[in-house]
Order: sequence, then structure tokens, then C-alpha cells
Amino acid sequence: MWPINVMYVTPTIPESHDGNHARVLNQPADLPAAIDEIVAFYHGHGLTPRVKFVSAEGDDPRLRRALANAGFEFVDEEAMRVYLHEGPSRITPNPAVRVRRLDRLDDETFAALGTLNWPRVAKVIARRLLREDDFLFVGEFDGQAVSVALLERVDGICRVDEVHTAEASRGQGAARAVIDALVADYQARWAEPLYLWTDNPIAERLYQEGGFVKLDCSFTSWTARREQ
Repeated sequence: MWPINVMYVTPTIPESHDGNHARVLNQPADLPAAIDEIVAFYHGHGLTPRVKFVSAEGDDPRLRRALANAGFEFVDEEAMRVYLHEGPSRITPNPAVRVRRLDRLDDETFAALGTLNWPRVAKVIARRLLREDDFLFVGEFDGQAVSVALLERVDGICRVDEVHTAEASRGQGAARAVIDALVADYQARWAEPLYLWTDNPIAERLYQEGGFVKLDCSFTSWTARREQ
């Protein structure tokens, strides 16, 4: 039988929402008790209780009501679009951008991400790269990291995640070069599906140029948290 709650916790990255959140996998008869379990677990780790909801079947009013009654506030509400890679990249990368592929986050790159105000991202990526089939693509101007994207492969499915570009370097082709290199590497290595999801219209245009096609579905996604 599936558990009622699944709780993720990453004490080394307390600011990470992805690393520290719960999901209610099925609807128990006593939802308040299930939510109390979540609150007690995260308070026991000195963390803010968070519940993350992702569904292609619409919202869940009963869970919303139970969380609101328990003092949770709803944040990060968004309709995520899903993209599947189906064709070659049409991107013409900026030759001034050097793209490196890393299977581990070296000290220099970790420090560079920190200077871009991405300390959480650096910690998350360092942890993800401990897996065998995860790779980081780093776009650089004059040796300075300005854009990153993570290629993950889990259970025979590939995903693009943690796509970030320094604000001062946006619009200069750094992210385009990174996505182009990531797609080329993926095509050379694996035949499994490659997907991503996003709620950013600007990024969507980039992904479409990279050979991704939007699927005819969307996901309801929100996070609820309790500060007290």
C-alpha cells in the first residue's frame, strides 16, 4: 500500500523548496492527522513545513481546505507546460559562449555560481551530480560562468532542469548555447525521451528552437507552507 505522506528533507540545503517538502499521495480518511504528521516532521528538523502539489488532473479542493484550516498559505501557484524533445536544435549558438559539460561540480564552478547569487542552485546541482547519469552544462563568457542547465537521466527518462542565466548576461545567447550543447549531447548518448516543464514564456521560445514541442496537457502546481 502506498504511504499517505512522502516527506523529502535535505538538512544541508534548508532553503531548498525541492529538497524540503511533503506530498500527500492519497486521500486518507483523516486528512488533518496526515497534515499534523507533516508539520511535526518538519518542525522536528527545524524547517518550515511545505506541501507540494502537482497534478495533470486539476486541483484538489479537499486538500486545499484541510491545509488552509491547518494554517498553511498557498504560494507559487502556476500552470506548468510540458515539452518533449522531438527534433534537432535550430539554435545558432553565439561563438563567444564557451560551453563545458561537467559530471561533478568543481570548486571553481561552485564558487562562480555563488557569486551569481545562486548559492541554493550550486548546492542542489552538486547533490544531483552525485548520480551517475546527471551532467551540468555551463555557459561561459571570458571564463566566467553565466548560464547553466542540468541534464538528468532517471529510470530511462531524461529531463532538463535547473536552467539559470545571470541577469546581466541575459539576451546575449548564453542560455541558447547551453541548451544547444545539452541537446546535442543528449542525442549522441541516449534514445530515451527528453522532457522539461516550464511556466516561463521567454524560455518556451528557446526550448522550441532547441527542438522541444509542447504537449497538449498542463499541470496544476502549487506549494503551501506554514510559517508558524
